[in-house]
Amino acid sequence: MRTDQFGVSRTSLREAMQYLAAIGMVRSRTRAGTIVLHRENWNYLDPLVLDVMLTIGGDEAFYTSLVDARQLLEPAAAEHAATKASAKQLARYGECPG
Repeated sequence: MRTDQFGVSRTSLREAMQYLAAIGMVRSRTRAGTIVLHRENWNYLDPLVLDVMLTIGGDEAFYTSLVDARQLLEPAAAEHAATKASAKQLARYGECPG
């Protein structure tokens, strides 16, 4: 792949490919090239992947399950944090808008 094709430096292209590999979207091997991996290998919790998949439409069951999990876990996590917070921390929370 030529870097002038995209108007970016080799460093930028290398970093982008490393990021895609880290989130399971591609696999790059010396002398074998780079291949795009199946969606089952992708990290759907990565903010970039999550944003794109929500925009273009992805696995609805996955996202419904994700919302369900958040609705179960987040109130319990907030309650736990509140019970462990100091009086000073609780006072700061009370000052936060919303």
